[in-house]
Amino acid sequence: MANNMQATLQQWSTPNWGNGPSVTLSDADKRLCDGCRRGNVEEVSAALKLGADPNLQFRLALGEVTPIFLCAQKGYKEVAEVLCENGANVQRTMDFDATLPLHHAASNGQAEMCEFLILKKSNVNALDKLKRTPLMDAAEVGCLEAVKILLKHNADIGAIDSEGFNALSYCIDFVSKKDVKFYETAKYLVENGCDVNSEGKFARRTILHCAAAQGDTMFVHDLVEQKQSKIRVKDNEGKTPIDYAKQTNNLELAEFLEQHAGGDSNGCNCVVM
Repeated sequence: MANNMQATLQQWSTPNWGNGPSVTLSDADKRLCDGCRRGNVEEVSAALKLGADPNLQFRLALGEVTPIFLCAQKGYKEVAEVLCENGANVQRTMDFDATLPLHHAASNGQAEMCEFLILKKSNVNALDKLKRTPLMDAAEVGCLEAVKILLKHNADIGAIDSEGFNALSYCIDFVSKKDVKFYETAKYLVENGCDVNSEGKFARRTILHCAAAQGDTMFVHDLVEQKQSKIRVKDNEGKTPIDYAKQTNNLELAEFLEQHAGGDSNGCNCVVM
């Protein structure tokens, strides 16, 4: 999605400008785009003074974008400020997938840029063509700071995409002991109201599977006793949270889960809609 735009920027030497090869950009517009790509505030300011259009549309491999897209994914906040001061529209979408600059900032873990764009009235709950929100994008890359900022500005934590997945679903498949950022992000989403029984998009694990595998005893107790996490739910490998506790030789945790599994009436592996 938004990350794919990074590859198109590497082809900057031969972009298809405007609506076709017959369209010629002014020197000022070319300078503006180059300045945004490099994060060069002075170059961008100079280009705007020469009459460059801050809402110029030009075509990259995935579709038409505007200059602010170029700096949103890189986190060039000072450049974005100059563009907005000169009338850049943060609500214009990319025609390929209907993403906003905010989607691109979120999917690249640019928390400060997310805050800036939201304060400039970018829609925090904007949907792309797959009904993905910026919160889902931030969760997918495990950027806790971006998730916190989006939720602070009232991002809909219960939003689901066109396949029925929410932000937690986007994050949970990447949880591992090697990279704690995804687990911390998943926990934060749950602690702030995301459905604890949401399943990951691919592995179909829940946060309880992950917490049991992590040996996070206190959180497991909270999930079971306070948040009504389903214990007997199976992932795509046919494993329950109990299995993950046993797999890590955490027999005390496995026993706790088994003791509380009696009241868990739904062990199906359904997509949470």
